[in-house]
Amino acid sequence: MNTVLTIPAAILGLGMTITAANAAPTNSTGQTLAQAGVIIRVAEHDCIRDEKGWHYMKKEQRHSCRPKRPEGKDWGWRCEGKRCGWWHAKEKHWNN
Repeated sequence: MNTVLTIPAAILGLGMTITAANAAPTNSTGQTLAQAGVIIRVAEHDCIRDEKGWHYMKKEQRHSCRPKRPEGKDWGWRCEGKRCGWWHAKEKHWNN
């Protein structure tokens, strides 16, 4: 009875790994995006802080944002009252 159940389970598991390996996104020619050399630009904005918080301006519209994270693994985003920013967990100071 156990072999009757394990064989279909093994086949199902094998089928799931085969389909997951072929799940890379492709373009119209069938190449994966990495093979085609597609470069995706990510918009970067200079975030500034004022009394209302972190933001950048696009024309006349205000958009919320976070400034770039400082190097190192101990920085985390923290808010205390109205002040939000990158906080160093071990050294206990804000990134200014």
